[in-house]
Amino acid sequence: MYSFVAVLSDTVRTNNEYNISVQVGMTIIITEIMFKPEVNDHEWIELFNAGDEDIDLANWTIGDPSYDGTITTSSLIIEPGNYAIISQVSIGGFECGDNVADGWPYLNNDGDEVFLKNSDGETVDHAVYTADDNWSYDVSAERISIYADGTDPDNWKPSRSLTGSSPCQDNTIWSAGENVTCDITQNPFDPERGEQAGITINAPADATIEMRIYDLRGRVIKDFGTKAAALWDGNDDDGNPVPTGPYVIVAKTTDNNGKVDYHKFAIAVARGMKK
Repeated sequence: MYSFVAVLSDTVRTNNEYNISVQVGMTIIITEIMFKPEVNDHEWIELFNAGDEDIDLANWTIGDPSYDGTITTSSLIIEPGNYAIISQVSIGGFECGDNVADGWPYLNNDGDEVFLKNSDGETVDHAVYTADDNWSYDVSAERISIYADGTDPDNWKPSRSLTGSSPCQDNTIWSAGENVTCDITQNPFDPERGEQAGITINAPADATIEMRIYDLRGRVIKDFGTKAAALWDGNDDDGNPVPTGPYVIVAKTTDNNGKVDYHKFAIAVARGMKK
């Protein structure tokens, strides 16, 4: 949760503060899938809380296009930055424990879809992986970036762990993008007062950057192309003023090896703050 307080400098002090709270970011993400275990081993799926609040998985389901299995009917809390393993049967040996689902979708060895749904039946995350005959047994599919589309099979690669998987830990091919930051000169900003937000994406020198601004429904509002720094006047690509509210800056970075990562930053437009 991001909270902004804009303080104005007019003489009417009773209306000089404008509060905006912005909740940006992911919640529970599918990060690893053991879909091709050896004969005496079992399937499991790793979940990660990428948000900033505790999430209770009670009555959530995990499944494929034809079947949903209930993760648990009891309380199962995942704290921010923590993992949970959802398994076909009780396996044991996981640092974060394992939780046996009531019903299991039985994942295909040559590729499948995995749906994670909350207690209201809403899809929280959707993963699509593919595999050929060369994919080794007991090697999991790891998600490269939690910000990139989980339904893109290219966002899933075989684990590089010596044990074939990395349950309850950062993925061996994890692309967290910790070296990418964003500076915003005015946040929130009021375009009606002539204010603009200066946005600068700080990334390694060898990275190619693409920057866009999205609304909370996932629609592109402003596309800055390959600019690493830009001024935003609060208008969309058609020159229309966007409404007051929170928005998300998404920076796509590509390094010299073709490795792609996505980074999200909160920004807010606050029109008419001065009464």
